[in-house]
Amino acid sequence: MKLLVITTEFPPKIGGIGKYAYNMCLGLKANGWEITTLTSVPLKTHESITEFKVYRIPKCLNKKYLKIIPLILKSIWILIKFRPDKILALTWTHEGIVACLLKLILKIEYALVVHGSEILMHRNKAIRHQLMIATLKNASQIVVNSRYTHKLVAELGFEDKDITVINPPIVPPPCPSDEDWKSFEEKFSLAGKRVLLTVSRMTEHKGHLEILLSLAQLKKEFPDILYVMTGSGEYLSYLQKIILKEGLEDFTRTPGFISEEEVAFLFHRCEIYVSPSYEHQMDIEGFGMSFAEASACEKPVIGGNSGGVSDAILDGKTGLLVPAPDINQLQIALEKLLRDEELQNSLGREGKRWAETAFSPNFLGKKMTAVLQKN
Repeated sequence: MKLLVITTEFPPKIGGIGKYAYNMCLGLKANGWEITTLTSVPLKTHESITEFKVYRIPKCLNKKYLKIIPLILKSIWILIKFRPDKILALTWTHEGIVACLLKLILKIEYALVVHGSEILMHRNKAIRHQLMIATLKNASQIVVNSRYTHKLVAELGFEDKDITVINPPIVPPPCPSDEDWKSFEEKFSLAGKRVLLTVSRMTEHKGHLEILLSLAQLKKEFPDILYVMTGSGEYLSYLQKIILKEGLEDFTRTPGFISEEEVAFLFHRCEIYVSPSYEHQMDIEGFGMSFAEASACEKPVIGGNSGGVSDAILDGKTGLLVPAPDINQLQIALEKLLRDEELQNSLGREGKRWAETAFSPNFLGKKMTAVLQKN
């Protein structure tokens, strides 16, 4: 069985869809597929992915709309050379449009993955909405990342039988060596600290502000608490003003964009992973891969009960869901875990067990295989 995977997010670019694409390719390969991946993400140095074939369009052609043309041309070349049985498009936008055109031209079927936010962003824009509906209607199968995204697609007029929920696969972040652990501990000045962690883009809907305002109250009872929020974005400048206003300079770290190795260290080093995200304008969490990654590192997690987060957190078993943006309820949840080490350990153990089974690439690759083999 041969599969062409088309994605505009892929390593070395870091992001949820890129991780989904790479991890799903690993899972599909483990289930017997011969994978060829086409992406618009350029290389920084040399190709480090050896598990399957990866083709990349030239960096100079990786433009917002222009990239569709080289993606189509390269796809046709791959279809002629390798003759894949099917295409998997990782979003409806560039990838879905390319796959839809290839189906019309070359009669090859494609499955389409939907993540949630791209539905919200374009459903009220007439031309883009029509393109979105066309790519969804022409797909032989629609795969969604959560029950919430299933609801969004169903609201567009698609039947349940045409939609399959397959949560994103995750590869547990590796624990660093003792030498690297010591180096990272010193770099982020974490000695003696009880670390809360958020790994995400700096946008309002992620809930950083609510965590900071909770922290302003918690620091009195927990003077050794430290909130580390990685990532970048325009919202960071506003959050830094809040840090100064609330006197949280000694209780926060904002390292910005950091390496995958450093992120993995922080997942293992933190005491609680927290991201009380909520729906804000067109932003919402379609699933929440960082919760699953934290669970895989045996950490208790706290998330906002919105979007697809309830697919990533089993409330009361692997973590706690809070109504967001409710600062009071978030503070109560944080206090509950900070005061109860036994509860932390219990949630962490169950989270690790669940993540290693429910979100394993091999398991989800098997589910995707069943979808791709449908007539």
